[in-house]
Amino acid sequence: MKHKTLLAGALAAAVALGGGVEAAPPSLAGGGELYGSFLPQYAAAFARMTAGEGAQALESLGSECSDPNVPLADVACYYADLDGDGQAELLLINGKAGYVQDVYTLNKVGQPRHIISGWARNRYYLRDDGRSLYREGSGGASESVWETYKVLTNGEGLQLMERLRTSRTLLDGTRTDETNYFHQPSAWGMEVKIPGERAKKLQAYFEKTKDMPDTAGLPTLADYYRQ
Repeated sequence: MKHKTLLAGALAAAVALGGGVEAAPPSLAGGGELYGSFLPQYAAAFARMTAGEGAQALESLGSECSDPNVPLADVACYYADLDGDGQAELLLINGKAGYVQDVYTLNKVGQPRHIISGWARNRYYLRDDGRSLYREGSGGASESVWETYKVLTNGEGLQLMERLRTSRTLLDGTRTDETNYFHQPSAWGMEVKIPGERAKKLQAYFEKTKDMPDTAGLPTLADYYRQ
């Protein structure tokens, strides 16, 4: 079933951000119906993790989220058509920090299928086009990455769109004492070393496209939690 009803306020937000409805496809309503039986399972697993059972509580649902310090009431349920098929994907958004901790879609037989997980050092965000994702990752002071992705249909994975990263190792494997910047302009583009000033401009561009959906009034995991 194709849900086309707009989530309350999404149309106005799209107009305000981009000057027209086409600037950002709105979040889809009807997700509560599509994921209605799954969300109580997720909420219960998340509650077990926050109660001290570890990240294993979510593993059966495909999630790799490992932050046990987020209350159920701080995780909002948001819906957006990430793969362009007219059907909502479920984005579980950390309302305090704004990042997406988990994304699920429906497979060909209508069952929830996990796509990605985010946490403090591996944060995913919805971009302002309403369909692609932005990732900020860090493996240490000199190892950081900024990436944009599109979501493939039926949760078949992500396709890299663009990458910026830092490293003290050059492309030929030579270790250096300084931070180097590398840019891959597309999934099939050649990664090249770029100047720091160019890297800062790219990072600023990625940051500018990061969307922080207003989660006020949206259902949260607390609403779906059943003890």
